[in-house]
Amino acid sequence: MKTAIKRGLIVLAFLFVLGMVVLWKILPFMILSPQRADIIQHPEILRHKTRPEDYGLRGQDISFNTSDSVHISATFIPSAHQPAKATMVMLHGIGACKEFFLPRSSQFCNDSINVILMDHRAHGQSGGEYCTYGYHEKQDVSELITSQLRRDPTTPIGIFGSSLGGAIAWQVIGQDDRVSFAIIESTFDELKNVVRVYLARFIGFHFDALADFALWRATQVAQFNSDEVIPMNSAQHASCPVFCAHGSKDIHIPMQLGLNNYSRVTSAGSELHIIPNADHNNMNETGGAAYYKEMIEFIRRNTSSKQFD
Repeated sequence: MKTAIKRGLIVLAFLFVLGMVVLWKILPFMILSPQRADIIQHPEILRHKTRPEDYGLRGQDISFNTSDSVHISATFIPSAHQPAKATMVMLHGIGACKEFFLPRSSQFCNDSINVILMDHRAHGQSGGEYCTYGYHEKQDVSELITSQLRRDPTTPIGIFGSSLGGAIAWQVIGQDDRVSFAIIESTFDELKNVVRVYLARFIGFHFDALADFALWRATQVAQFNSDEVIPMNSAQHASCPVFCAHGSKDIHIPMQLGLNNYSRVTSAGSELHIIPNADHNNMNETGGAAYYKEMIEFIRRNTSSKQFD
């Protein structure tokens, strides 16, 4: 009997230690340190070509160091037709890298839009140890915009953000009125909510208290305030028109979270686009040419460039 009790206590102690490791080490770092897509070492992660030159484009390195000394890898791709109608800053999703946007960049460049691809901190070829979901990243984007406007002060700046990139885009336009328009796809309304959704998908059921603890621990490690990572709040401060899009069957970030963002928008010229039957990762394929045409028409309406004529 005593032996059985002793074994039981050992098992309980082991489970307690294991639980603490999961709570203190594993879950928080799953939030902070997504798998880094390194296109240089592992080009096979893309199903398409990996360089601007593969699309007949000319990529120019415009990498820079942020005000807090994080190296950001970025590439400027001039439009095939100059003068360009706009310069689009492309912000990728979590665990991705700037090269994921090369096919869409090729389309924009052929439609007289310059493109800037950037790797977020802790992604791709950029430095940084932790992803903070816009807390620091929004300032990185604003610094990039400052550099671009020094090089070209006349071409309108737009932002294209998808998923994580969309959340960052909301936070940028909530504080930076130099952005002329934004196209935002498939993103969340509040960091707390998306952490809850992702944990539920990971473990198979909702456990909000566990998700909230993991997020709290993550903020302690990376020293950022998750209460400031609320794209829904940023949306109400956006001064530029926003093209907000979401797939109706998005299981990664439910459509309602995107609708919550759009419900706060007050800027004139903003539009909501629900893509029927689209999931999180197939917006372009599902929306097709009609979806892309809607983007181009939105840009046309919200820039003064004669290049659209």
